Amino acid sequence: MKIAIMSDIHANLEALTCVLQDIQEQGCQLTYCLGDVVGYGPNPRECLLALQQSGIPVIKGNHDEASSTDVPLDTYNSWAVDALNWTRARLQPEDKQWLAQLPLQLELLPLAATMYHANGHNPGRWDYIEKGFDAIRTLFTQNTQFSFVGHTHVAKIIALNADGQIRDLPPGNLTAVAGQKYCVNVGSVGQPRDGDARSSYVVYEP
Repeated sequence: MKIAIMSDIHANLEALTCVLQDIQEQGCQLTYCLGDVVGYGPNPRECLLALQQSGIPVIKGNHDEASSTDVPLDTYNSWAVDALNWTRARLQPEDKQWLAQLPLQLELLPLAATMYHANGHNPGRWDYIEKGFDAIRTLFTQNTQFSFVGHTHVAKIIALNADGQIRDLPPGNLTAVAGQKYCVNVGSVGQPRDGDARSSYVVYEP
C-alpha cells in the first residue's frame, strides 16, 4: 500500500492541484494532510474545498487555527499577520468551523504512523522540529515507528536508534530498520523553504 502524506499547502491552489495529480500517478491508495491548508496564498477556500471533496483527512496547523479563530497573532511576523487577517476576511463561517474542529494528531497504529502538524510532545503549541535535538521528545512520545510532521517547510528525516542515539538524515528514500524510530518532515506543498521551489510530499509504504 502506498500512502501520500503532505503538509503546508498555504492556499497555493496551483501547487495543490499538481501534487494531487502526482499522488494519483504514483498510485497512492490513501492521502493525509498535516495541516496549514490556508495562510499566505491567495486561494484558501479553493484549497479547503479541494481537500474536502477529495475526502482527505486533515490535521490542524497553526495557520488553520489562526485563520478560523480569534487567537492573538502576536507570535506571527508581519507578513503572516497580514495574510492571516486577509484570510480571516475571506473564509466563510462554515470554512472556519471546519478548520477549527480539525484534530491536532492522528495515531494510526495499523500503519505504524502518528501524524502531527508541528510536533508530538505538544501538538497545539506549534514548536518547530528543525534538527535532531528538537525531535527527542516527539520520538519518545510516539507509540509508532514513524511520526510525520510539517511546519518547518523543509523535508528532513530524524532517526532514533535503539541505544538512544539521534541522527539527522537527508530527505530521500529510506528503508526502516527494526528497533529504530523515525520522525519525518514531509516538506511543503505550497511554500518550500529549502531552496528548491518544487513542492514536496512523502510516499509512505508501511
